[in-house]
Amino acid sequence: MKKKLLTVLLAVVMVFGVFGLTACGAGTNPDEEYNYYGTKYSLEGDVKIEAATYQAVYRMFTTAGSFLLYVDSEGDGAASRFQAINTLAQEWDVTIYHFNPDLTGGYDTTVSANIIETLPATVAGSDIETVQKNLLAISNTKTIDSLKDESLWAIKGKAPTATLSEDEESATLVYNGSIAKMSDDKTSAAAVIASIATKKPSYAQYADGTNVNVPEAFNTSNINTMNLFADNRLHMYNDDGTDAFLDEKTDVYVTVANYAQFAHLMDNNDGYFAVFFGGTWCPNTQAIAMLTNDLAKDYGISKIYMFDPRLDNGVRAIWKATVEEAEDGTKSAVASMANSDYLASNLNSRNDDVNTLMLKNARTMLKNAKVSYEDDATIDELATLVLNNKATIAAYEKDGDKPYEDYANVTSVNDVKGILDNVYNYAHVYAKFLNKYLPASVYESEWNYGTTLTIGGEKYTKMCVPNIMMFNGEGEGVAKLVALAEAEYNYPNTSVEGTAENVEWINAVKAVFDTNPYAYYAPLPDAVEETEDTASDSGSSTSSGTTSGSTGGAAAGGC
Repeated sequence: MKKKLLTVLLAVVMVFGVFGLTACGAGTNPDEEYNYYGTKYSLEGDVKIEAATYQAVYRMFTTAGSFLLYVDSEGDGAASRFQAINTLAQEWDVTIYHFNPDLTGGYDTTVSANIIETLPATVAGSDIETVQKNLLAISNTKTIDSLKDESLWAIKGKAPTATLSEDEESATLVYNGSIAKMSDDKTSAAAVIASIATKKPSYAQYADGTNVNVPEAFNTSNINTMNLFADNRLHMYNDDGTDAFLDEKTDVYVTVANYAQFAHLMDNNDGYFAVFFGGTWCPNTQAIAMLTNDLAKDYGISKIYMFDPRLDNGVRAIWKATVEEAEDGTKSAVASMANSDYLASNLNSRNDDVNTLMLKNARTMLKNAKVSYEDDATIDELATLVLNNKATIAAYEKDGDKPYEDYANVTSVNDVKGILDNVYNYAHVYAKFLNKYLPASVYESEWNYGTTLTIGGEKYTKMCVPNIMMFNGEGEGVAKLVALAEAEYNYPNTSVEGTAENVEWINAVKAVFDTNPYAYYAPLPDAVEETEDTASDSGSSTSSGTTSGSTGGAAAGGC
């Protein structure tokens, strides 16, 4: 992509910032006033809390650095807790990331998705348990009981290593990240920050650690920030992947961590705003994330809300352990990063995987109730088995609960399948979301035209990912969809300026951004090789200056 030189416009950018280059007289977009935490919890001053998806949590534990993570499922009393945490972050001048351990954000209470709670028996065979076990592994925690909700974690991140088996034929991945300190007492949470902030020599009087509530006694620059969008798979910047997750955030993307946050965005944002649906797991998202980011800057758009419909953000087991053999025959275990299988593939809420989930639910239930079944049995055969053993199944008890007692009154195979279809089927979260915000009357996928999902007996549009949508949040009610662009491109095509795919996506995104009355296409001038003449003309001895714009075009006039 082209870089752009700050020449004549340098002074303008220095005064107003890149994001100030919007349409003259267009006014301030009310979207600028929207911040999930600030809006929902009435936070005063700078909001120093940022949302973290599960993928971001995974990266914190497996990336060298120190991070602050506040874990809160946002239940009763959340406002006072978030106000206290934000005040603490302001005092220490640090960013605190928030992770909601309920992977839906509490958007749909009919499904169990809270990975730091003891899961009910009916979830035992689901991918939620897989994610839960992964959290225990990456945090070096033994039990869920020791991971407290409503607590601040000081994370010491470190890359995993590998150990060689005794027979030297296999290798085991070892996670080295850990929770350095955890506190569920908001009044003493400063101790969590102090535990990863190196004390400054000039404040030797605090060396004994007796006064951790004095932020200036510590070097909080040792507390890192987590920029998930710097993932080199998204081709944002640091394209070689070096230090990608510790770099300063210069993109426009704002994390929407779960369905509950998305609902809040749609219900409470009073401006025009764009939402990018996608994730690092999606090769087409990887192709267009940077190009879309740079186009937003050319329009003076400072926020694009990034939302991944997958409950766990499509986390892949990107760290793996392998055995390597040297020329002399010596074997060693090596840990490396590489895409492999999804950690929890069935947490893709857009999948038409009802039958798969029904099979898993039926097998788990029969196994728990100690009813034998054949591994290759069909869903109808399993449902028949459930029907014939309904008394035994309904009587199954765990921890004082009877999770299957609804089956006591079934009278047909269809009755059984009806319950299996609705219990812990994460596709229902997606259906609930579409019903309210993107019903068929306003949204139909062009790429997935004719492809529908059957969820709870109803037909739904299958969303094409990635796509970018523009919403109008002004007026009464939920935000309205006003423009849409979908992509099915790969990086080699979109990364080369002038290719058909590159031009097509640029035009498609511009058409979406043009519907925002607060935005105006005004890219900075193309970069040129600086010579002594151009340096003297600009009155600067520096070699160059760049912005993040990348689409080319002359600067718009008339302002």
